[in-house]
Amino acid sequence: MADHAATTPLPYAPGKGLDLKAPNGLTIQALITRVYSMTMSPVLEVRVEIDGKKQKAVLKLYDRRFVPKRHLSYADPEMPHSTKTEAAWVNYISSGMADSLIEELKYEDEVNKPGFVDDSEEEGDADDDSDDKPGSEMEELGEIECRAHHDTQRQYKKEVEAYRQLQALQGRHIPKFFVSITLDSIPTPDGLSPSFFQIPGILIEHIPGFSLRDLKSKIPDSPEIWKELIQDAINPTFELNGEGVIHLDCQPRNFIVSKQGTDNYRVYMVDFAICWLRSDYKDTSDEDDEAGYPWNVRRSDNGEEIGCIMANRCFRGTAVQSLFKLYAPGVLQRVYDG
Repeated sequence: MADHAATTPLPYAPGKGLDLKAPNGLTIQALITRVYSMTMSPVLEVRVEIDGKKQKAVLKLYDRRFVPKRHLSYADPEMPHSTKTEAAWVNYISSGMADSLIEELKYEDEVNKPGFVDDSEEEGDADDDSDDKPGSEMEELGEIECRAHHDTQRQYKKEVEAYRQLQALQGRHIPKFFVSITLDSIPTPDGLSPSFFQIPGILIEHIPGFSLRDLKSKIPDSPEIWKELIQDAINPTFELNGEGVIHLDCQPRNFIVSKQGTDNYRVYMVDFAICWLRSDYKDTSDEDDEAGYPWNVRRSDNGEEIGCIMANRCFRGTAVQSLFKLYAPGVLQRVYDG
């Protein structure tokens, strides 16, 4: 591709105010107080008023402009968002190509679900190689924006649904979910749907604390506390799975250790944008069916995953490391044996 325009700067900074639209039509005014490190989405600490109470909250925005992997193939360099890529996106929408590609991507999402069963008897056209034809530079830029748009919309919907299914864990093992919002910070050209330009997001409870990956540095020389907190990270994963959610990014960075009083801590799981839900699997009671939810819970084994990672970090080469490897699967089996 040819050189592109200057990269769009991140528009979120401490001290900036945002007008967030709630589903009920009301506007929530948020003041950014902190910008967390960028991962899959911009994550901000904000001050808001919710239910008549002013408080800190976390605002997660699914902004296509700042997602990683903005390219058409891993062989291509990343293409940061710019005025040029936005113009390409507008053209891509206006031409109808965005609607067509989004339909294809939605079908791919269905096919990629672990419980997908193809009942179609139709065969594809083997001579159709239209997807292999190189497009113009603007078409390629438009496709990049379209894929980023689709990915962020999918992740937003997935996370909202995960929080809905995990209501029983909110406030105990995961943050409380306050409200889903939209942010109209990208102008919508005349004649085009605002849905292509609105930025969806969620407001959730602010949990003060530190990442589980920093456990040894934040609480040094405390192996007994480490063991307790690693186990506290393992235990709720079984409740998570029991409520119909499998975390696909069950890494230490997605656990927060929050101090509760002088010597007590609580571990919270966060970030459910990349997960599978029970509804993504084949509806079956057969625990040996590889397309079913129970089998995939055992295969994914969120508890053992986080337990082994943290035991390796804190207790490599000791008996404690083996303890966590053996303990997690045993608990998991009891969840499904009733």
